[in-house]
Amino acid sequence: MRLIHQSNKKAWAITVGCLAAAFISFLFLPENIVVHFSGSMPDGYADKALIFLFPCLQALLLSVGEIKSFQYWCIYCKTAVKTKFQYYMILFSVITIIAFFEVIVIFFSFSQGAA
Repeated sequence: MRLIHQSNKKAWAITVGCLAAAFISFLFLPENIVVHFSGSMPDGYADKALIFLFPCLQALLLSVGEIKSFQYWCIYCKTAVKTKFQYYMILFSVITIIAFFEVIVIFFSFSQGAA
C-alpha cells in the first residue's frame, strides 16, 4: 500500500506541518490546554499531550483513505462521491478542517492562560 499518493501530497504536507506545530507548541503550552468553551469562557481542559491527537487523526484518515477497498466503497457504492478527484478533495478538506481546529486549540491555550 502506497501511503503518499500523488493526489494527497498536500494533505500529507499539512499533516506534517501540524505535527511540527504540535511538537513546537508542546514545549511552550501550559500543563492544561483549553478543549471546550461555554460562551466566551473556557470550561473544559485537558493535558497538553492531547495536542498530538490532531496530527494522529490526520495521519490515520490519510492512511485509511489509501486503502483500495475503502476508496472503491466511497466512489462506487452509492455515495455522493463519483470520481477519485472528488474523493481526494474531500479527504484534503477534512485534513484542512482538522488542522484549523488544531490552530484554534493552540491559539486559545496560549491566549487564555489555561488553568
